[in-house]
Amino acid sequence: MYSAVQAFRRGEATADHFLDLCDTRDITAIAHNMQGRHVDGLREALEAAEIALLNIRDRHRDTGRFGASADELAALALLVDTYTNYWLAQSGHLYGLAREELRRARLRDKGGEKAA
Repeated sequence: MYSAVQAFRRGEATADHFLDLCDTRDITAIAHNMQGRHVDGLREALEAAEIALLNIRDRHRDTGRFGASADELAALALLVDTYTNYWLAQSGHLYGLAREELRRARLRDKGGEKAA
């Protein structure tokens, strides 16, 4: 994930880097919702990352390039740091549950795109 942020910093980000950061944000949000406990700063970091990722997505749609502003880069770096610290304090079992839920959510998303 650090490499994805660095790719954005260098202006070399690809769809894979973008999707890695989306998964990073989403799996952490899913786990946090499953766990139901307050973790200082987690919600704010996830919200800032979501805004940054949506802005990046919209910019890519308009320009065909993946780029990030200084504020968006800061939000993505915070996401990666928060993700790392969060998961160091969690069980592997929670990670497995969150990963499975993320997989199911992605399948639902793909199914909705095909139906639309």
